[in-house]
Amino acid sequence: MNDRQIDQVLVERAQKGDHKAFEMLMSKYQRRLNRLISRFIQDEHEVHDVTQEAMIRAYRALANFRGESAFYTWLYRIGINTAKNFLTTSGRQFFVSSEAASNCQTICVKPLRLGKWTACLTKK
Repeated sequence: MNDRQIDQVLVERAQKGDHKAFEMLMSKYQRRLNRLISRFIQDEHEVHDVTQEAMIRAYRALANFRGESAFYTWLYRIGINTAKNFLTTSGRQFFVSSEAASNCQTICVKPLRLGKWTACLTKK
């Protein structure tokens, strides 16, 4: 069994109410999710809080996961959206590298280039 298949089995178990299966998924991906979010949020405590919020959102939306993508791809989007929402509600802008901005049109509606960084301004 490869990683994606193992994740799918754990997701299916978690969707049926197996909390331990979801814990295993979060244990597996918590550090990666934390590193992802730390690219956008500098404060370590805020990164931890946003990571926890993303994990809660993933748990609440788990029934909607259809397995059309890898579990981490789905979790990655939840992490990005949670970080973006956090920054927006706290009055800050969402910054990503210019390379990432050019590869992700869904995040950056109106990119503003700042050297190697891009401020991603979203529609209001």
